[in-house]
Amino acid sequence: MSDSIARVSRAFDLIPYILRNPGVSFNELEEKFAINTKELLLELNLIFCCGLPGDRKSTRLNSSHVALSRMPSSA
Repeated sequence: MSDSIARVSRAFDLIPYILRNPGVSFNELEEKFAINTKELLLELNLIFCCGLPGDRKSTRLNSSHVALSRMPSSA
C-alpha cells in the first residue's frame, strides 16, 4: 500500500475514534494507531481537509490531547 493511501486510510480511522473519545491523549492515539507524534500531527492536519461539503470538522489541540467537533454548515 502506498504511503498516501495508508495516511488517508489511517485518517479515516482516526476521525470516528477521536469523535467517540473527545479529549483523547496523543499517547493513546499513538499507541492505538502505531504512529509517532510527528505522524499523528500530519494525520490531524489531513483530517482538517477531509469530508463532504457542509460536513467540516474542527480540530482542537492542546499540548497533549485532541478533540474533533462538527462545524455548522455555512450555507
